[in-house]
Amino acid sequence: MAELPAILGIHPVLGVKDVEQAANWYAKVLDGDVTLRWPEAPDAPLYAAVTCGVLGIHLTNADPELQRAPGRVYVFVEELDSWAHALRSRGLTLEFGPERSVLGVLELAVRDPDGNQLCFGQRPDARPAPG
Repeated sequence: MAELPAILGIHPVLGVKDVEQAANWYAKVLDGDVTLRWPEAPDAPLYAAVTCGVLGIHLTNADPELQRAPGRVYVFVEELDSWAHALRSRGLTLEFGPERSVLGVLELAVRDPDGNQLCFGQRPDARPAPG
């Protein structure tokens, strides 16, 4: 079997009602940047991308199939307690967590204004935050 070239990233696409509002929400929550708006018309983009380090989240209102059910993005992070604090300081309410899953992963989740779930997890072997 032939070897595959390296995967450089995975960027989930979420269905949203208002692309501009969602892009700004994700940029604020993740301390990221809106790196793409298409078309570039200022009134109503149909597609946007938010990038935060290696994580990219793409947002669209142009695909009715993505509108049918909320999506879910799972992000592994370090220092989950610090993430919980930072998310709360941005005015978000945690849907759950931080709590330990049956697999031993420390997790928390928030929902975007369209109901998509953004879940953060800290692997069991990760060191806790100092202090």
